Amino acid sequence: MQTGIPIRHTESSMSRRPPIDLHDLECITTLGAGTWGAAYLVKVKRRFGKATGKAGALLALKGVEKRAYRDLERNDPQEDRWQASEGKNWERRALASLPWNPFIIGILDAYADPRNIYLLLELAPRGSLHTLLGDQPLHPATARFYFSHLVLGLEFLHSHDLVHRDIKTENILIGADGYAMITDFGFSQFVHDSKEWDRLGTLEFVSPEVATNTANTTAARFASDWWSAACVLFEILTTRIPFEPKENKGPGYAHLAEEHWQQNIPWPDPFDEQAKDLISRMLTPQLSSRFGCRTIPVGKDGREVNEDLRGHEWLNNLRWDRMEARIERAPKWPDSVPLLTAGWDNHFLPQQKKVPGLRLKRKFPQSDIIGNSHLDGRLSKRQRTAAAPAKTTNAT
Repeated sequence: MQTGIPIRHTESSMSRRPPIDLHDLECITTLGAGTWGAAYLVKVKRRFGKATGKAGALLALKGVEKRAYRDLERNDPQEDRWQASEGKNWERRALASLPWNPFIIGILDAYADPRNIYLLLELAPRGSLHTLLGDQPLHPATARFYFSHLVLGLEFLHSHDLVHRDIKTENILIGADGYAMITDFGFSQFVHDSKEWDRLGTLEFVSPEVATNTANTTAARFASDWWSAACVLFEILTTRIPFEPKENKGPGYAHLAEEHWQQNIPWPDPFDEQAKDLISRMLTPQLSSRFGCRTIPVGKDGREVNEDLRGHEWLNNLRWDRMEARIERAPKWPDSVPLLTAGWDNHFLPQQKKVPGLRLKRKFPQSDIIGNSHLDGRLSKRQRTAAAPAKTTNAT
């Protein structure tokens, strides 16, 4: 069985190219895998007799197993089961509700087969910010470049009343032009939703309000994303996390709240004083005093701009108009775009039974195409938390 986002065909649209079906896609390799699913590199391969206008395009296909949602429904209390069953639609609904934005991974379609639910997404061929970081901190100019994209992306989301709730380097992808885009909206919620807001996200990045179950105001909910953004900035400048859960204290939230208030941030020596001032202000435990949580709508479109961050010394020399127009040259990348299809026959392909509705690229016995796997070599041990500390899954 296969379903997609409903498309209404009018008389004027009948001459357009037909929509891409799941069977039009060919899986080339696995981009990344988690506990509940995986992301695949797919190529549009139109079937015989169909229009070929989009043939050859490379896209990303995110697949999540249906059993993951069934497990949530069984394990959640009776009153929460409807919310758990609706969880499979959260990411699709969030992305489909947004206009296109260059700093947000866009959705093209959605599908289902007997085993999985799929989202067809824009491809970010240069991997994640987590992969880029590796074991060495980014140069301050490079960190400033990518952090500005995160600021622009969050301003856009918050202007549309959407809170991401799982901002981290793994969920910031790099496009072909070297610019960053936010992805993975599985935990996102609209700010005025009455659903549960506590303890969702990745433990190392959650704000004090999330950790203490006090994210019950609009300001606190938006602030959770900016707290996570400060943690991302600290990580890309140091390769460390400002508040790392202590293994001997278990995975709970009480000790994390203590860490937030104690402010034992592992600052390296030496460290840029302006960057330290910005991060310290953004990680102030008291919400009313926290820097970067004051956004005001400007312009006719009502777009929200984080004036605290944009006006800080560490960022105020940025040409925000040029950055938003993606005119500034990315500092990290050569002109060529990585060829993700190179060496595809040496890469990991899923078993056909695990993706029954998706075609797999056929492997030939002899091939002169060689290459190395581009899967993230810097594996993440972080865990996403859902609803209660005991319920955790590996980061996707």
